[in-house]
Amino acid sequence: MRKGLRLLFFVIFLIIISIISYNELNKEEKSPGRITCVNYILNKETFVSGNLTVLYLNVSQGDSIFISNNGENMLIDCGPNGKGDDISKELKTFGITSIDYLILTHNDADHIGGCEEILNDFNVKRIIMNGGVAESQSYKDVMKLIDKEELIIASNCVSSNLGISEWQIIHNNTHSDNENQNSIVIALKYGKTGFLFMGDCDSSCEKSLLSQSLDIDFLKIAHHGSKYSATDEFLDKTTPRIAIISVGKNSYGHPNPDCLSRLNERNIKILRTDVDGTIVLRTDGENYWIS
Repeated sequence: MRKGLRLLFFVIFLIIISIISYNELNKEEKSPGRITCVNYILNKETFVSGNLTVLYLNVSQGDSIFISNNGENMLIDCGPNGKGDDISKELKTFGITSIDYLILTHNDADHIGGCEEILNDFNVKRIIMNGGVAESQSYKDVMKLIDKEELIIASNCVSSNLGISEWQIIHNNTHSDNENQNSIVIALKYGKTGFLFMGDCDSSCEKSLLSQSLDIDFLKIAHHGSKYSATDEFLDKTTPRIAIISVGKNSYGHPNPDCLSRLNERNIKILRTDVDGTIVLRTDGENYWIS
C-alpha cells in the first residue's frame, strides 16, 4: 500500500514539473521580440487563377496598399489624415464595396489617419491590429468606429488565403518603445511570385526577420525609405526585383539617399508614389505588369 502511494506521489510530482517546464518554455517563446514561428509562405509555389492585383496607393507621406485576387481583397493601412476620401474614391472606381481584411500595421497617424472614411464607406469584415495602444486623436477616432466583433489582434505565424493567394503575418508587436518596430509585416505568395509588405519595420525589426525564408520579387520598403530601412543584410536576404517606396513631401529626408544607394547598387528597380503616383501591379503568378 505504502509503495503504491509513493508511486502515485512520484507520478503527480512528475506531472507538476512537466507543467511548470512547459509554462516557462511557452513564456520564453512569447517574450517580446522573439519570432515564434517559421515563415513557410515564401518558399513554395501556390496555385494560380487569373491575376493578383496590388495597388500601392499614392497617399503622400503615408502608407496604403490594396490587394485583390479571385473576388477577395485586403487593404493594408489607410494613409494619413485627409487621405481617406481619396482612397475611398479610388477603390470605388474598381467596383469595391466591401473589404475582407483591413490590416493596420501600427498606430502611427500616417498609417491609420484615413481609416475613418474607409470604415464609414465600406463593409469591412475583419480588422487586424497589432494590439498596441496610442494616445493620438487618430487612434481614438478609429477605435470608436471599430466593431469589436470584427477586430482581431495579430499573432505571429497566422496565415490565410486571399482568393487563391496565400499570406502570413511574419512579424508583429514586440512592445518596442519605437512604434515602427512593432509593425505587422505581411508575406504574400501567388504562384512563383513573392511580396513583402513591411509597414514601418526598419532597423531592428528588419534584423529580426533575417532567420526566415525571405526570397521575394516585390518589396514595399519600410518607413518611406528611411535611412535605417532596406539594410544591406536585408536586401541580400530578400533579393527583390522591384522596390516600392510610399512617400510624399516631408521634412524627414525620405527617401534617404543611403537607402536609395543600397537599392541602386543591387540594380533593384525603384518605384515611388511621389514620382509615379499610384502604382498598379498585376501578376499571373509568374509574369507581371506595372502601370
